[in-house]
Amino acid sequence: MPSTDQSIVVNAPIAEVWKRFSNFHDLSWAKKVINKNLKVGYRDGDCVGAKRILNDVFHETLVEYLPDDW
Repeated sequence: MPSTDQSIVVNAPIAEVWKRFSNFHDLSWAKKVINKNLKVGYRDGDCVGAKRILNDVFHETLVEYLPDDW
């Protein structure tokens, strides 16, 4: 299966960044890019294995969640 990895540098304190991005299912910060965000299954956005489908095309799974490390 094809895969992709993306990364960016965010110039902000990690606590602020984590507060904004810690919920896998909340993409309210990406309204110009994400038109549809479908939660798949029952797992919350802070649970490994949480799944979503973005814009009816991109199937994503949360594979790691380590909030205590930040």
